[in-house]
Amino acid sequence: MALLLPSLGLSLVSTQELNLPTVVRSNFDLARAGAGQVTAAGKSPVVIQTDGAVEMQLLLLTVGLALVCGLQGQVEGHEQEELDPQMDLLELSGRWHTAALASNNSALIRPSGRFRVFVDRLDAVDGDLQAQILIPQEDQCRKLSLTAFKSEATGEFTLEYWGQNHLYLAKMKPTEFLILYMINQYEGTTSLVAGLLVRNPTMNQRLLPVFESVCDGLGLHKDQVMVVETTSDCRRLRD
Repeated sequence: MALLLPSLGLSLVSTQELNLPTVVRSNFDLARAGAGQVTAAGKSPVVIQTDGAVEMQLLLLTVGLALVCGLQGQVEGHEQEELDPQMDLLELSGRWHTAALASNNSALIRPSGRFRVFVDRLDAVDGDLQAQILIPQEDQCRKLSLTAFKSEATGEFTLEYWGQNHLYLAKMKPTEFLILYMINQYEGTTSLVAGLLVRNPTMNQRLLPVFESVCDGLGLHKDQVMVVETTSDCRRLRD
């Protein structure tokens, strides 16, 4: 970690001193600065368009942040279970319900958006995560199988869907919920998408504040979170 963070443009600080939202936003600003697209301080990013070199810098910075986030979680003593590096991914296998989505590019998660999808099932196979997702199409749902391939870093996967994605497991309690997020790269645009999956849809309201807290740490504001109603799209047709 000590060798990785300086190479990504991050300073090594103690987890007690770390203000994760500030670091996230600073990293987005740093990446935009490389492309000559800095916005006024305090404004949240919408969609980041960069050249190839800066785009890779943004991706590496975000991966570094995911590692820092894991350190911060170890000292904060959350009630929910944090991601355990030794956790058996098999605990994530089974049926899931998509409860909420968030993105700095709202078009991706609105109805008919490319990431307005509903996870039906996850299965851990040899360290990879296989997903069955439902995609709304008029009055039907198209089922699609995807595989998120493990990487060398714990809780990090690569996924091909609407471009290239780096997927991270941010927070979980396998018997209740899973919060994940993705860095999506598509035709020169880099977007951040997060999702809340629950085992039991009746727990949506109780777990929503947990999801909003994780999103805030990623630089996503409350108004960028979209709750998926049980009467919406594939949720209604499946349930």
